[in-house]
Amino acid sequence: MEEYGAEVYYETPAVELIAENGVVTGVKAEGKDGTIYNIKAKSVILATGGFVGNSDMVKEALNGVSVNASGYNTNVGDGINMALELGAATRSMEAMVLHTFSIEGGSEVKGEYDFMDRYLATNSLAYMPIVPWLDAQGFRYANEEIVYDRALSTNALVAQGNYAWFIYNEELLNILENEGAAAAGMKESIAMGPMPDITPLHRGWNKLTEIVGQMVENGHVKKADTLDELAKETGMDPEILKATMAKYNEDARNKVDTLFGKDGDLMFEMSSGPYYAFKVTANNLCTVGGVRINANFQVVLNDPENGYTPIKNLYAAGADAGGLYSDHYAHTIEGAAQGWAYNSGRLAGARATENALGIKIDLFKE
Repeated sequence: MEEYGAEVYYETPAVELIAENGVVTGVKAEGKDGTIYNIKAKSVILATGGFVGNSDMVKEALNGVSVNASGYNTNVGDGINMALELGAATRSMEAMVLHTFSIEGGSEVKGEYDFMDRYLATNSLAYMPIVPWLDAQGFRYANEEIVYDRALSTNALVAQGNYAWFIYNEELLNILENEGAAAAGMKESIAMGPMPDITPLHRGWNKLTEIVGQMVENGHVKKADTLDELAKETGMDPEILKATMAKYNEDARNKVDTLFGKDGDLMFEMSSGPYYAFKVTANNLCTVGGVRINANFQVVLNDPENGYTPIKNLYAAGADAGGLYSDHYAHTIEGAAQGWAYNSGRLAGARATENALGIKIDLFKE
């Protein structure tokens, strides 16, 4: 940047694309002190990181479903919205990196608890393949073994709406607290980021029932002696809930999941209360849908009848550029979103530079 005399304007976000007769000629930006800058450019690249922090845009893209923003919440769709004002097309706006769960009320637990003790009660209980996952009506909706795959499990939850109920009973919580998850039938631990084991198999989960009790008192975790009472507390249909749990418990006794084919050893029978229902919601790391681009990373108009006409001088990269993914978290390897960010930025930069300087760039040469 020093070699080419480039300048960086910090805390000076672009607020509008400047265009003349449909041709982008620059951007309008506003400094922290309110100064307005009209910046001329032969090429403009949109690279504002998508819209994970814009709850309204995310909800609209997901057809009304709400999820938790757990990525860069300052990424609110600036670039995409500026392009839409020029008539740009979008593509795959519903594509999100939906990844991991949150337990309602977990962040509001008070008290001097060790990190891991708090984590087990407020996070790990959402990652147990041995309990049934129920939708808002009380139907079981998935093979809970998919909890080992963050993409599958999170998207399965979002397919039910804003939340799901994960069901425990007091017997199971006591087993976890006193003995660990293996005593309840769990065979393989769950890893989370740098933590290789967030569901200890062979040691007790210290202070688990105390912390869960606080979440019950706060009104976030629902506790009831009977399934009828639990249905009333959660809003589930009592007949559906009772039928679901009866079937789950029968399969647990027979060690055969007749509904989804889960390993029967991973079905903990809960035929008696008290019952606990944890309200679980989905986390969204980032959005990966955005404005439609062509093979040169040019943003295109929303005119499919014309084959999508490029908007001259306007390019997009990273999470502002839609089309790499057609649906939710489709990554099969770690770092796929980051790899796309690097390479789409490089390619968009090359094409934009060619346009601005009237030259040809060979990316295969050093």
